[in-house]
Amino acid sequence: MGSGEPLLRAVRSLYDRSRSLVRIAGNDVVLMASSSQDLQHVLGRFAAECEVAGMRISTSKSEAMVLDRKRVACPLQVGGEVLPQVEEFKYLGVLFTSEGKIGA
Repeated sequence: MGSGEPLLRAVRSLYDRSRSLVRIAGNDVVLMASSSQDLQHVLGRFAAECEVAGMRISTSKSEAMVLDRKRVACPLQVGGEVLPQVEEFKYLGVLFTSEGKIGA
């Protein structure tokens, strides 16, 4: 998709010995893992690879959301900054909630 080798290396770093899921749509990246520790690890590796490629994660435009029936804290950090945790997220007109519901 014309993203170039540096971005491909950054994405590949997410799969190296990892049990996570990555989705890329346009300029957006969604990282998923089974625990907050695994997610912080994947996020840290992704941020490091992005830096090597001359890119950075915009913490002002990034958010964290835990998919669970009960409220669970997930204090993710990028470059020492804690990402805000949200209970719902709207993407391309679709509302995703932390309880796993999807609606318009």
